[in-house]
Amino acid sequence: MNFNELTEILKIVFPEESFLEIEMTKEDIKSWDSIAHLNLIVEIEDQLGITFQIEEIEKINSLSSLLTLINKKTNEQSK
Repeated sequence: MNFNELTEILKIVFPEESFLEIEMTKEDIKSWDSIAHLNLIVEIEDQLGITFQIEEIEKINSLSSLLTLINKKTNEQSK
């Protein structure tokens, strides 16, 4: 998955955010609170058919770390 593909999912969870960049952190996205964090995880799991562990979810603090984790999970799944 690349960032453009991830952006399509981010628009569902953060519709009010008009500008998103890979370098952005949770602090940069005003609507990224604990509920939005869970909604984001659920949306990704539903759309991509992957499952995150609690420890992984807790470590996501930026769009970059999220994308890295998604790619790790999808690569593991394809093996």
